[in-house]
Amino acid sequence: MSPEQRLAFHQAQSRQLMGLLEEWIQQQIDEHKVEPNSGLGEAISYMQAHWLKLTLFLREPGAPLDNDICERALKKAILHRNYADARIMQSRHSECGRPLLRALAFAEESRFGYSA
Repeated sequence: MSPEQRLAFHQAQSRQLMGLLEEWIQQQIDEHKVEPNSGLGEAISYMQAHWLKLTLFLREPGAPLDNDICERALKKAILHRNYADARIMQSRHSECGRPLLRALAFAEESRFGYSA
């Protein structure tokens, strides 16, 4: 499917459901059915605060439905960091592991076009 076809599909299949979800969320808040400090209340607050971003797939052709790419990158970076930390801990001189940690972090960041 092209991005435009996918957008049309999401608009046809998901727009009404997302509208109903938004109404339900607002109803929970307006009618005080949910305690703001509860887990559900915090989740509702999060969704309200990020609603435009969460519904971007209904407005923008090619918008991803998930953030798997970011999660994979973070997982790999954390794996490298943990490996480097373990190497530093095994070393008598912690300075030996720091260049490895920096190199692995730089390599992972450069895959996505940014660097610290």
